[in-house]
Amino acid sequence: RFRFQVYITSTFTSASFCGPVLGGWLVSHAHWRWLFILYLPMSAFAFWRLAKLAPGARHPEQLKTLDMGGIALFAIAASTGLYWLTSGGRHFPWVSAISACLLLASLGFFAWLYRQQRAQSNPFLAIDLLRDPAMSRLMLATALFSAAMFSLIFYLPIYLQLGYRLSASDSGLLLLPLTTGTVIGSIGTGKFA
Repeated sequence: RFRFQVYITSTFTSASFCGPVLGGWLVSHAHWRWLFILYLPMSAFAFWRLAKLAPGARHPEQLKTLDMGGIALFAIAASTGLYWLTSGGRHFPWVSAISACLLLASLGFFAWLYRQQRAQSNPFLAIDLLRDPAMSRLMLATALFSAAMFSLIFYLPIYLQLGYRLSASDSGLLLLPLTTGTVIGSIGTGKFA
């Protein structure tokens, strides 16, 4: 387990430092489409490494009882809710038939919650876990951390490029303090936990 934790930590660290800098440099000196072309050899390497792993134990009895309804309800509710929140007011008016349909579809989240509470075996997400105070605090902290981190990662480069008229490579370099803090914080909290 320790060896794989080292692999994960080193990959996370190198991706955090190299990703914004290399991506900014490619966008500034080539074209943004090269970012997708760069993923091809990395994906081939990842698939090759996954193929080298020893096969794990199979549990066919659990695969037969997957909560496909819960999975479908969650996917529909999450994707329509996200599309409604990000596209409302831009691609369609907030008060319109499209907006009402998307809002109703995103309310399928409550149907999903109801289904998860009633699922007999293998629910998509065991709601009982969220009743545990330690787990609910952990989930809240994870949600707040993710919201802060991803909003900074996505918003800050755009702000630097549009607000300060910096190049993509310069904004990638200016993301290094953020990624350095994230890596140090992740490693530090991992050691204290």
